[in-house]
Amino acid sequence: MVLQVAISTPLNQLFDYLPPDEGHAPQPGQRVRVPFGRTEKIGIIVSLPESSAVPQSRLRKAIEILDAEPLLDTATMELLSWSAAYYQFPPGDVFAAALPAALRRGAAAAAAEHYIWVATKSGKTSDVTELKKKAPVQARLLTALIAADGLTDQDLRSLHPNWRKIVTTLADKGWAEAIISSTDDSSSSDPEQPPGTDRSTAVSC
Repeated sequence: MVLQVAISTPLNQLFDYLPPDEGHAPQPGQRVRVPFGRTEKIGIIVSLPESSAVPQSRLRKAIEILDAEPLLDTATMELLSWSAAYYQFPPGDVFAAALPAALRRGAAAAAAEHYIWVATKSGKTSDVTELKKKAPVQARLLTALIAADGLTDQDLRSLHPNWRKIVTTLADKGWAEAIISSTDDSSSSDPEQPPGTDRSTAVSC
């Protein structure tokens, strides 16, 4: 078995690794820590093919699988793969945009109750009127994000049934981001925390 991993790089490809010797059983949607050049990176397992086009002798072994269960469900994984292929965008960047920054850095997923979506500074200053002419549904969701301190999956679903695809497109443009929402009140003192997102523990997507 081989791990095909999406790693945030400018390269438009997935990277193959051998599974680690111990730890969680690999599943698509989990985060995995892997060697990459002379450094280590955190990626997302996209698929588990039986073999690789790369000779096994050249495959490096993943260091550890970070999550006991997938953080991204099958529908989300399929949507992100479709978005990367359709927009010809590096898959690692597309998959990374679906996770809050703290999870991309390797934070424990158990620390987050859920994450919410907010408009970025770029999104708040974008020309929504012009966007409405070309992509009215994107403009509608972006307007809602700008007006709110944060919207949950349920909030976005009530605005449009295909909200994941739309918000992923907004995130790819740098207009939306996900932040982890926690019940830990002490997190409100986080110097990285953006205004209006009390009780959040991560920023920037």
